[in-house]
Amino acid sequence: MFKFRTSRVFFAFTLLMFAVSSFTAQTPDATPQTANAHLATPPADNEAARYGSVIPAAPAPAQTPQQTRPAPDLLRLGVESGRTVTLSLTEAIRRALENNNDIELARDDVRLAETQLRVLQGVFDPVFSFSPTYSRSTRPQGTSLGGANSSGTVSSSSFTYNTLVTKQFDKNGMLLSGFFDNTRQTTSSTFSSFNPTYSSDFGVQFSMPIWRGRKIDRTRQGIRVQRKFLEQSDADFRRRTIEVIAQVQNAYWDLVFAMRDQENRLANLSLSRENLRRVEAQITVGAAAPLARAEVLTELSNREAEVLSATQTVSVAENNLKQLLLREAQSADWGAQIVPTDKPNFDDTPVSLPDALTE
Repeated sequence: MFKFRTSRVFFAFTLLMFAVSSFTAQTPDATPQTANAHLATPPADNEAARYGSVIPAAPAPAQTPQQTRPAPDLLRLGVESGRTVTLSLTEAIRRALENNNDIELARDDVRLAETQLRVLQGVFDPVFSFSPTYSRSTRPQGTSLGGANSSGTVSSSSFTYNTLVTKQFDKNGMLLSGFFDNTRQTTSSTFSSFNPTYSSDFGVQFSMPIWRGRKIDRTRQGIRVQRKFLEQSDADFRRRTIEVIAQVQNAYWDLVFAMRDQENRLANLSLSRENLRRVEAQITVGAAAPLARAEVLTELSNREAEVLSATQTVSVAENNLKQLLLREAQSADWGAQIVPTDKPNFDDTPVSLPDALTE
């Protein structure tokens, strides 16, 4: 009887312990969950998806629209944009030769040397001289043997006209001259059988140094020196002309290339502005990061600086060409914009060295 009661108590205790353990396993522990609540909190996006519109989503940051950058100012100081002068290379060379002061000075030097040479060579020109002479005299006579008239005087007059032609030759120092003298005389003397009387003289003279002064003398030496000076002046004039032509050509093509470079820089600036517009559109729709805007803006600033630098180069090249073309400082063409009409020609034909040396 005692054993049966003991078995029943043990069986009841076993059932009680099993029930307690089952209840404990099914009941959640609130303490660990509370301690790790900050780790188990889902993101805001998950909460919005789980609870719908109960938890509002955070607003996206507003996109600040990029203002359109103004185009760089291409107006040049001292140049009127409305006044243009079309100019070809041939016309530029002609105007430079006409208005260049150095060319004019060199031309005057050549003219002065030519004049001095003609002056020295004038000694070899033939010289014609004519010398008319008239004289009248009255002499008193003491006796009748003097042929005096009733007044006791004798009157006489003489008219002479002499001609002389002289020519000096530049070779051998030869001098050739010819003269022709004529005289007419009248007198009141009673002893004169012919009244008036005429007399004429004609002659040719020829002289040439045999040893000294035959090859060279002071006159011919001065002519030789002056000829050398004329050759030097002419060579200086040609050299200066070639220099001015070369300077005009270089300045003209520098202006052409500077304006072409400015056009290329403007095209690059337009591409940079179009790239900025495209990047702004991509940033607006979220296809590109905002950092891409800074990169494009840097590139745009560099392009604008290149355009301003190219504009300054055009101004410098244009002023260099105007200094060669314009003589007057108050000329109206200083304020005009030069537009070159000639374009560079490129020829890829190979150059033959023997032909170039022959030319």
